Amino acid sequence: MRCYACRFGPRVHRDPPDHIDCPDLPALVLPEPSPAPSLPLGTPEILARTLEEVPAQQRLDDTAVRLAVEKSFSDTDVRVEVARPEGSAPTSPLGIALAAGKDDCVLGRVAVDQNDSVTVWYVPRVLAQPGELGCHAADGALEPGQRPPH
Repeated sequence: MRCYACRFGPRVHRDPPDHIDCPDLPALVLPEPSPAPSLPLGTPEILARTLEEVPAQQRLDDTAVRLAVEKSFSDTDVRVEVARPEGSAPTSPLGIALAAGKDDCVLGRVAVDQNDSVTVWYVPRVLAQPGELGCHAADGALEPGQRPPH
């Protein structure tokens, strides 16, 4: 084992740290880090199945969709958000975001059209970071990766 000493002060030090004799103390033992919260396995499939089971006449009802999704994930720590992009019409697709931790995210989109379409996708962790796409239900209402300026 090697021990070092560094001195800090108001001026910048460019000298390498000094080697010193190690103190007669036991080595510091750090606990294992807690696992980061993450979405349960099969989250995209569960979300898609849940959205497909919402009756067509209720698919654009924010409350009905939120309640259905929350019920499907009631035994987890998953955060549920339901929204439309700002300024969109009440008949425009509804977005759903499921999140756990700071960068584990699944987005969904439900629309009432000729196909009564449901789309579900993972947001890549790099795009879930602050300043990137993030994990917002309003972005889920758009096609994957289509938040302006993309």
